[in-house]
Amino acid sequence: MAYCKICNEFKTNGKSELLKHSETPRHNRFKKVLEENAALRGKLDLYLNSSTDKLVIVLEVRLILFLAENNLAISLIDKLIAVLLVCFPKDTVLQQLAMAKQKCGNIIRFGKNIKTLKK
Repeated sequence: MAYCKICNEFKTNGKSELLKHSETPRHNRFKKVLEENAALRGKLDLYLNSSTDKLVIVLEVRLILFLAENNLAISLIDKLIAVLLVCFPKDTVLQQLAMAKQKCGNIIRFGKNIKTLKK
């Protein structure tokens, strides 16, 4: 059995079957999407070059997960960040945090593949 990583399917090992599969519209459509995702992943890696940027993103995701896991309103993010800034005024990661209701909502809507960062 052969496994197509692009389509996430097992196929027969025959050369002609694999060549036919590689030319199917479904395979080509998934291949195109994966190539676009790879390009976006490369841009994200460039964005995450410094360790402070990584910490800011981890903080954003953890705050969003806190709201989502506790069924709290997204509109609380503005006040939550304000409280954190008052409590920890010297924290450089918190100073760089730039997130409001709109960004929080977009990450929840479009970032469903984010895995929890409970380490």
